[in-house]
Amino acid sequence: MKRYLLLAVMMVSPLSWANSSPEFDKLVTELKVQYKEQESTRFGDYKKLGGLPHFLLHIDEKDTVEKIKLDAYLEGLQNGYYSALNRERDLNAPTWICMKNAMDLSPKKHPDLFKNLVWEVLDDTAKNDPQRFRRYNYGAGFAMSIDGIIEYGLQRKYPCYQPIPKVYQFKGWKYD
Repeated sequence: MKRYLLLAVMMVSPLSWANSSPEFDKLVTELKVQYKEQESTRFGDYKKLGGLPHFLLHIDEKDTVEKIKLDAYLEGLQNGYYSALNRERDLNAPTWICMKNAMDLSPKKHPDLFKNLVWEVLDDTAKNDPQRFRRYNYGAGFAMSIDGIIEYGLQRKYPCYQPIPKVYQFKGWKYD
């Protein structure tokens, strides 16, 4: 049964992010299989809008209610980060990410930034910390929020310090 489910998931859902590594493809396929298996049970947070399961199960869909909700969630999240970064700069407050141009965070200028950032973080994590989402029988994959992935991705992509000091590192992520 698992083999058929794995084959079905691989054939039905093409990945949105084209430049992926074999480790990334394997991780995403494994996570999707785990999420599909848990859909029929009452366990797991696969239906939670801001969670990784919801993202992976619905990001490749077209014109479904869940896809529209997910796109709106990602756009709202990006608007929030964009507004917060601009406000911090207006107040001359220290920022936790250092972008050369804050407009790069604008949802109007780069509408797929956060979606691509999630794929980049998953690809990087699959290569550098392959057990990150497989721990506790994939429990870490079910509990992960998109917000947490995006925060880590922004901090890694636009660091203010090189290397990032331990005090500023997010717990559970590799910074090597």
